[in-house]
This record gives sequence, C-alpha cells and structure tokens, in this order.
Amino acid sequence: MPIGQFARAAGLTAEALRLCDETGLLRPAEVDARSGYRYYRDDQLDRARLVARLRLVGMPLDRIRFLAGLPAGARAAELLSWWRQVEADTASRRQVVGALVTDLRSERHDMTIEQTFRPVAAARAGTGSRERQLDAVLTGRHLHTVADGFGNDAGTARLALDALAGLDTASGTVDPVRLLDGAVLEAASVVARLPVEEGRLTEDEARADARRADLNRALVAGRTTAPDLSLHAVRPGDRFVLTTDGVHAVLPEDELARLLLDESDPDPVVAAVQDAIEAAGAPDNYAVVVVDLPADG
Repeated sequence: MPIGQFARAAGLTAEALRLCDETGLLRPAEVDARSGYRYYRDDQLDRARLVARLRLVGMPLDRIRFLAGLPAGARAAELLSWWRQVEADTASRRQVVGALVTDLRSERHDMTIEQTFRPVAAARAGTGSRERQLDAVLTGRHLHTVADGFGNDAGTARLALDALAGLDTASGTVDPVRLLDGAVLEAASVVARLPVEEGRLTEDEARADARRADLNRALVAGRTTAPDLSLHAVRPGDRFVLTTDGVHAVLPEDELARLLLDESDPDPVVAAVQDAIEAAGAPDNYAVVVVDLPADG
C-alpha cells in the first residue's frame, strides 16, 4: 500500500515513516525507482503500530529500534525497564524543579487588585448542533473565564467556574500565582466530588483527530488537575479573547482573526463571531469572551 494509506492504518504520519526509513527502523517494502514513492506490505503494520505507540509515550527512536529488534518475549521487559528509568528521572527533576520554584518565588511581583478598575467585556455561548450545552462562561469585574465541557453532564463546567467566582471579589495586594493556583485546585476539588463521566469524545470528534481523545489534564476525578499558569504585562487598550473549540476549531484562522481584530466594542465583536459560527453550521457547543482593557485617558 502507498505511504499515505499505510500511515493512516498505522497511526503514524508520512513524515514519521520517512524518518523511520532513514534511520533503518522501518524500511518500505518497495521504493519506485523513478518516482521515489514508498510502498508497504500488510505484514509491516504490526511493527509500524508498535512504533506509533512507543513514540506516543516519548521513547527515543534509537531505543525504539532496539526494542523492536528484540524477540517478542523480551520486549515487555525492555519497555518496563525504560519506563522505570523515566519515572526515576522525573522524580529527580521534580526535586530540582521544586527547589527552583521556591527560589524563584522569592522574586515574585505581587499584584494590587483595585475594585474601581473594570475592563469592558462581552460573551456569547450556544448549544450549536449538540443536544445540550456543556460549555460555560463567566464574566465579572476582574474574572473572565470559559470552560469547555465534555461527556454528558451539563452542569460540570458551570460548577467549575462557579468555584472560581471568589476571585472576582479579591482586592488588595496578592500573589497572583498562588491566587490562581489555589482557585483552580478548589474548582478541581468541586468537580472531583461529582459522578463525572470519563470525558470520552463523540465518534465525530474522535474521527476528526485521534489525538483529541488524549486528555492528560482535565477537571475530572482521578486526573491531574494542576493548571498551566502564565503572567503577562498588559497595556491600556489591550484585548483578550477566550474561546472553546466550538469557535477556533470551526472558523478558519484568518476569518476568526479578522472578526476579533475589529476595532468595535466587545459586544458587537462577540455577536459577529456568534453569527459566523452559526453560519458555519455550529457543529459543537461554543463559547467566546472578549475583554478590552480601558485605553489611556
């Protein structure tokens, strides 16, 4: 079969298969001398699928080549040994990172929250072609959030955001990293007490991209919930945008950018985004928030 068909069947990209060929990990069964096209046999699929799964867990190509060359009975032991070393290395790095975080927190720049300062914000959310709305939005004085829901529980995303609502009444001088981290962990604890489903995507979603089913971090019982945190210096007139994938996975990037960069106030901007999503068929729940900081003067 040609490389594209074989790649789809194996769960690899054509680029990955070319790399496997170059490194000797998986040679094609035949290469057309004139066109250079690569062709593979059905009996090469097992090896290719093994390569795909090992790449997914981060094993280097040299180690994959070694493991794949072992007798069938020895491969499990090799994989287990490699993974134990990964876990040991991770534990060592965790100690170093913990010490570094402690040192860097001494450099922290506290933030003063003033209740008199209020950005201009607007939000829209819709069910789209779904049976129920799983996404949620929350906009307040300082706090502006979206939650991309999954499964079938329509209340989980809303409960998670409600648990963050206390941030909107915070005032005075705070450490923003500790404030955000603590709030998200509280939201996670609220969700963990619910009988939440596994969070599997629908067949249509999974068909669009197999990797979309790999949720390594989500507010679900039994999953890692520690959030990414990012601090940014802002300037008067800056605009912030939050969307769920019912927006950015539906609208082409250039169209979405054109809508969001419009100099209108947030309300007509989110209305225009909503109109564009509906015009595109709104295949999924969607949520969009636009926040403008006050300009000088």
